[in-house]
Amino acid sequence: MQVPLRYPLLAFACVCFGSPTAIQAATILQVDFEHLAGFIGNPDGLDDGDRIQDTSGNGYHGFWGGTTSNIPIVATPNGTGINTIGTGYGKVFLRDGLTSIPDAWDGPTTTITPYFSFNGAQSYTFEAVVNWNGSTQAVNGLMGQITGNELWIRESGGFLHYAFVSGAANANLFSNTIDISAAKADGQWHGIAVVYDATAKQIRSYLDGVLLHTNSDADIGLLGPMVNGANDFFVGGYNAVTSNYFDGLQDTYRISTGALAPAEFLPVPEPSVLVLALSSAVFALFSRRR
Repeated sequence: MQVPLRYPLLAFACVCFGSPTAIQAATILQVDFEHLAGFIGNPDGLDDGDRIQDTSGNGYHGFWGGTTSNIPIVATPNGTGINTIGTGYGKVFLRDGLTSIPDAWDGPTTTITPYFSFNGAQSYTFEAVVNWNGSTQAVNGLMGQITGNELWIRESGGFLHYAFVSGAANANLFSNTIDISAAKADGQWHGIAVVYDATAKQIRSYLDGVLLHTNSDADIGLLGPMVNGANDFFVGGYNAVTSNYFDGLQDTYRISTGALAPAEFLPVPEPSVLVLALSSAVFALFSRRR
């Protein structure tokens, strides 16, 4: 029996409310590492240079880079993920025109241009499902690009930080305001959501579907291009510094358009449900042995 899913793990969300008619969100990118389960060429785990599938259907494929270690593939709440704790660091490079893409994905190369050109006048939803699993690393990048204008999200010292930048306009939060240290310390799966709402001119940050902080910076909704589409976009990191790559278990990263409510975030099992399921299984096993 499948365990009920309720909460997201790590989710960053940008939401758009504008007209009385609901705007249906569309997935721009989804990296869930599903193709690595039994994937030919990866019997020993994820290696440097291995191709990473964008399962949204939009062809934003990338590759794993930054380490030559065999990154273990692990079971996660939403299927398949990876474990970078103690095995060497790396991140996913999303790159236009990447070669050696399996034909089963959508052809031999990615051809969508521009690659990740986000405009601050629109709303988006950024999500990631992760588990720090005892990591002591000070900075854990989640996704983004820092070349030119910027858009990135990270955990730093137990706090959630982000930057949405277009020229002189910006909506940064570098201060230790959004405390998620408990999520980093408990070794469980969690969901963080950061909602860039261009219409309401807010950035809303969530942990496991619960609103933690609302930023009402005057520049929100007035920003121009935040990512220029000419450089790599990263998930599981936000720059090229290895000490800023995400250190832990990684399940899913997703970017969407439109307005995602907490109920629409990537789900994870509620801890109490997992405990109950485990307790029931132990009780059943004990009963059979009596």
